[in-house]
Amino acid sequence: MSAWECEIYDAMTEGTYVFTGILAESEEYTNPENKSVQIQVEVKIPAVNIAPLAKASAPDGASATQGNVTKQPGWVNDGSMNDQGRPNKDGVYAFATPLSDKSYFDLTWEKAMEVDRIVLNTYFADEQGPTSYEVLVQHEGSDTWESVGSKADIKWPVHDGRTQYQSEIVFEQALEM
Repeated sequence: MSAWECEIYDAMTEGTYVFTGILAESEEYTNPENKSVQIQVEVKIPAVNIAPLAKASAPDGASATQGNVTKQPGWVNDGSMNDQGRPNKDGVYAFATPLSDKSYFDLTWEKAMEVDRIVLNTYFADEQGPTSYEVLVQHEGSDTWESVGSKADIKWPVHDGRTQYQSEIVFEQALEM
């Protein structure tokens, strides 16, 4: 495939989407008739998004500044998925660049929560999306962080500036965090 396309795809809206791909030519194969294939993708949104129930924080110096607005860690989980066109650009979180050992954020819940997946959303995917990330859990009363999932070598599509792209870690069994 040279590329998959679906003009109406919205990663944040449940439904079935039809993607069309053009068969890519190679040394072994030509596609003079521009044959394409289609695949249906079903998007399901979890019944409950627990991220807004958590307190978000980040180390000093981790947050990006855009104009005169410093991105706030609380924006990572406030339910706003779009700051495009908002006067203060106040909606989505971004790390300061260059990235450093302070490029992380914490989500802390008042009580343990069950989590079956972690979904990371990004604009400007190929330019600003993370190429890897790790999920660490620290249980109440413990000083130890446990790695419960990671994603590496993420290849984002070329962005269009308006679409949110997702990377997801799905756990085989729900974890208590």
